[in-house]
Amino acid sequence: YETSPKPPASRDGASAAMASAVSDEGVVAAAPTPPAAAGTAAAGTAAAGAVQRRWTPSDDAALRHQVELLGHKWREVSSQLPGTSASSCKHRLTLLERAEKKAAAGEPSRQQNVPWTVAEENLLARAVEPYLTAASIDYSTIRSSYFAYRTKVEVVNKWRNMCTAQERRLTGQKRRR
Repeated sequence: YETSPKPPASRDGASAAMASAVSDEGVVAAAPTPPAAAGTAAAGTAAAGAVQRRWTPSDDAALRHQVELLGHKWREVSSQLPGTSASSCKHRLTLLERAEKKAAAGEPSRQQNVPWTVAEENLLARAVEPYLTAASIDYSTIRSSYFAYRTKVEVVNKWRNMCTAQERRLTGQKRRR
């Protein structure tokens, strides 16, 4: 006898919703996701099909308040914060505490899309210089030594962009669009 294939199980319980969307031919039809209830808290919601969104400062305050009241009983905490799961609450509190520790230690907070200054570009060029004769550039060491407030990816991308721009200047090529 023939059976239709089962969809893979997922951690968020979406497999039950998906099972009803499997046709006789085994094709999975995408079901529309319902909009989240107003005031839901965060990404990683427990409800199948729930819309994920960013944590707001008021969500963070509510999370901290619930943790003060209930402790680290994550299921109970998440039940008091609509649209969250136990794991999303635990993860969010960990991120908040980590940011507080960095601020207390005087480490700069990471800001996304901060433009590079000319001084930083010059520093990067000097930092990469010893590696130009080597087989590869040790971006991790450069980042940790000179650019602790930037990610390794930012450092790599900036160096590659600087090289591409220099190459265009030398060859007279125009920028591709």
